[in-house]
Amino acid sequence: MFLNKADLYCEDNNNKIIIGNKTAIYGETHLAAIESTSIIIGEDCMFSSEIHFRTGDSHSIVNSEGLRINPSENITIGDHVWVGTKVIVLKGTNVPKDCIIGAGSLLCKNYDEPNSVIAGSPARVLKKDVNWLHERI
Repeated sequence: MFLNKADLYCEDNNNKIIIGNKTAIYGETHLAAIESTSIIIGEDCMFSSEIHFRTGDSHSIVNSEGLRINPSENITIGDHVWVGTKVIVLKGTNVPKDCIIGAGSLLCKNYDEPNSVIAGSPARVLKKDVNWLHERI
């Protein structure tokens, strides 16, 4: 594992931030788990810089009866995922293995297609049946 300028925040109790073997975070990355949630990052992932992961909103949003409607949720990133620069990953996001997350993307849901390019704001699958290599060929 390689971490360069990575900030890991756990607020409240029972939070986890798990980073898999051979995963590299190359630049400013903020991982925040709050309210008994987890951020799980698989093995052999590659993170660029200026990346933000947040499992919650940090403040309550309530309905007209005063009941909270914005619970925090886990974030899971599969093995061998490349996260481009300036990506934001919000609560409830799941990314399967062998994906590429395009620069400047906002992820806020479950993605279920491995070997895909996920990009945009909000992000969606743009290309299927792809993978990536650490080295240039």
